[in-house]
Amino acid sequence: MVNTLPAVWPQCRPCGVITGNAGIKLVPLPDVYVCCDMVATRRYADAARVAQHNGAHLVTLKRKQVALIERDCEWYDEFLELGRGPATRETWGEFRYTGPLMAEYCCRRLGARDIVLVGCDGYQDGQDEYFDQPDRPAHKVLSSTPEQRTRETLKPGFESVARAFPEVAFHHVGPASWTVDAPNWHAVSEEMSCSGQCA
Repeated sequence: MVNTLPAVWPQCRPCGVITGNAGIKLVPLPDVYVCCDMVATRRYADAARVAQHNGAHLVTLKRKQVALIERDCEWYDEFLELGRGPATRETWGEFRYTGPLMAEYCCRRLGARDIVLVGCDGYQDGQDEYFDQPDRPAHKVLSSTPEQRTRETLKPGFESVARAFPEVAFHHVGPASWTVDAPNWHAVSEEMSCSGQCA
């Protein structure tokens, strides 16, 4: 994402920007910031507060008040109550990872017609879903391999959103270890153009 974002950014502005977790370090003032994981909400709370103060809309999952306080996100703007199973036209998909959730948010809440996905390359050894290299805790143990998380969770999450919103074009930018088999899903290079209704 660090290498791809500068190439894509000039082509997509002034479209809306949504980011999640550590993405706020690369885009300190997004239009929408999504953060759900306890470690990430705590770690990026200060950056999220600054973004909110400057106009960003902060989104997390609906939880009991004590859980929101524990995660230091009870002061966010929006608390999503999600469904079970894959996303459909009528219901939110079950939460898996932040990337598919952000794509679904763009479709449901922002009315995006084009979604440009940067930093959705798939998980690799030594990486996880919300830390960049210097911030990664050494003690974090994952129960599945990066390939399993990509194949079994990330990809199906995006697939359900793409299929639920066939009128939305998804532009998956940069090197990726996975793709979605849907007519509105496009793997693209860094050379692209946006319609003006994108996120």
